[in-house]
Amino acid sequence: MVKILKTDPVNEDDLQGLYEWVDEIPLSRPKRNIARDFSDGVMMAEVLKHYYPNLVELHNYPKAHSTKQKQTNWNTLNEKVLNKLGYQVKDQDIQSVISCEPGALESVLKKVKEVVIEKKRQVSPSKSTPSKEGLKLNISASEDRPLSGLELKERTIEELKETIEILEEKVQKLENNVKFKDAKLEKLRREAEEYGIDLE
Repeated sequence: MVKILKTDPVNEDDLQGLYEWVDEIPLSRPKRNIARDFSDGVMMAEVLKHYYPNLVELHNYPKAHSTKQKQTNWNTLNEKVLNKLGYQVKDQDIQSVISCEPGALESVLKKVKEVVIEKKRQVSPSKSTPSKEGLKLNISASEDRPLSGLELKERTIEELKETIEILEEKVQKLENNVKFKDAKLEKLRREAEEYGIDLE
């Protein structure tokens, strides 16, 4: 069953995380004005290609200036990629993105990010940080035969690698939150200075 992506306005806190998420993805051209850069659907195709390389054929999405070609790119993305993930962007939202309406692209991006996260969760629903005891249990419970010493070490290494990746993701998220809060504090300080308020 295909769900229509229901877009909502994106608040300031969500924007920061959204832009950082996009920055982690290698794109073919630098982002100068994100609404305009994504309006033809090409960069959105690249975002999805990053997560679903087998679903996206980038030659199907030529760089476009005309509204008609932009619409074609988005329709192709809906039909060939998002549809297979069980979702579609509403035509009204596509038109808003093509027209570079303020906040339209960010609303669609937020929903696409949510789809990616949801699909990841479905693939690995129990992905959480395991304890050392949990590692041993997972290794022994998943085998019908006793593991050799080498196999046990290899499995433990794999589990530990996954744990490290999860912890690194958490650390990165915390660092991003700190950076964002620092930026907000700096903005408030500047505003206070403009009004002659001394915060020291």
